[in-house]
Amino acid sequence: MGICKATTTSGRECGSPALLEQDVCFFHSSAREAERLQASAKGGSAPRRTGIDLGKALARPEILDDPMRIAALLETMIGGATSGRVTPHQLRAVTAAARVLLQALDAGDVRAQLDELRAAVERIEGGRVLVPPR
Repeated sequence: MGICKATTTSGRECGSPALLEQDVCFFHSSAREAERLQASAKGGSAPRRTGIDLGKALARPEILDDPMRIAALLETMIGGATSGRVTPHQLRAVTAAARVLLQALDAGDVRAQLDELRAAVERIEGGRVLVPPR
């Protein structure tokens, strides 16, 4: 199989793979014009969005406040990507959002621990006697 010898509208060589035993590709073959027009019409009528409804996927866990719920969402999205119902772009977006959610949950945990430590320090300092022991 060779390279298409036709030139593009910009004047450059096409460079697409040529059809078997021909010097031109599918798009430049005059013998395939009807087939090309039919494929073009079919492509134009295809639905633009082939992914799953992300609203439903995100609604599966009602609140994403637990790493296991986030993991379940990611598992659903990965399964959708392997079956073709979720686009790679959708998977990347949900994965990035999940990463941010996990960081926010970690920050919340650190904040809660810090608040507990502050309360413990206040209790210790509140019970402290100002007179040094003898």
